[in-house]
Amino acid sequence: MSVVVVDCSVTVAWLFKDEHDVLAMCTLQAVVEGEGAAPPLWSCEVANAILVAERRGRLTPDDRDEAIRNVTAVPVRVMGPPLTGSVHDLVGFARDYRLTAYDAEYLRLALVMGLPLATLDSELRRAAEEAGVPLFA
Repeated sequence: MSVVVVDCSVTVAWLFKDEHDVLAMCTLQAVVEGEGAAPPLWSCEVANAILVAERRGRLTPDDRDEAIRNVTAVPVRVMGPPLTGSVHDLVGFARDYRLTAYDAEYLRLALVMGLPLATLDSELRRAAEEAGVPLFA
């Protein structure tokens, strides 16, 4: 079974038809056939993306409920507490790779678990390459 770390950018592309992308849809297929992994902040980021889309009129309440059903049906395992261990460690790791703390958590999970990372974020892709983390393609 194949496992891939998924970030919010890829997940949101699964939920919104106008954001469907070849990489995102291939990642979805790989996760459904195997498993996805994400740090704890993934749930908050995805929930926030759904809320913002609804507030901006991009989703109706029915669309919102469907998005929630769809994302919860995908086998993404949230991997325990933040992996960086402390604010100091997270700041240092994010600084070293020139990332936000949020994106650093996705990179750190992929690095620690030895898993490929699926992201549409160009800065996170750059950092993954720099860190030697394989990108899901």
